[in-house]
Amino acid sequence: IFSDAINNFDNGTRFVSGPRSTAHIFATYPQSYLSTIGAVIDQIVGAAVLCMGIAAITDRRNRIPSFLQPTYVGGLLAVIGMCLAMNAVLQLLQSFKANFLSYRSYKWFWVPIVCPMIGALIGAWLYEFFIGFHIPDEPETTYIHKVTSLLQFSSKYSDHICGRTT
Repeated sequence: IFSDAINNFDNGTRFVSGPRSTAHIFATYPQSYLSTIGAVIDQIVGAAVLCMGIAAITDRRNRIPSFLQPTYVGGLLAVIGMCLAMNAVLQLLQSFKANFLSYRSYKWFWVPIVCPMIGALIGAWLYEFFIGFHIPDEPETTYIHKVTSLLQFSSKYSDHICGRTT
């Protein structure tokens, strides 16, 4: 569909980098000014914010309806992509093959593998520490309440069968 436009842009010669590069159409590459440490920080912070947001959206205690959760997660991804991303991807499988095969910026290949995992752990911990621990469990959602209700029901049922009344 876009081959004529791509040929017009790069005169039919495909480049991975430079002013007429077209590789960025098919894969995400970091900006030329971005250092390795900048990419590491970008990936860790982006993944942490993503994980915190997903934890907040999917936590049952926040009472977000399940039919709205995919929309909210999609909005969260869009906001992170617009605000935090330095043209480095948050999802590894989105561009790893193209980056690996094109061999451009080979020093970057480990950043989207390692850093989002670190960021996700940090984000999950931050959510639990600052928000999750402070939201009270509703009595009907806790494990103890379910076990207690089951024991009370079975006790009443066995008393009824045996003819005992209280």
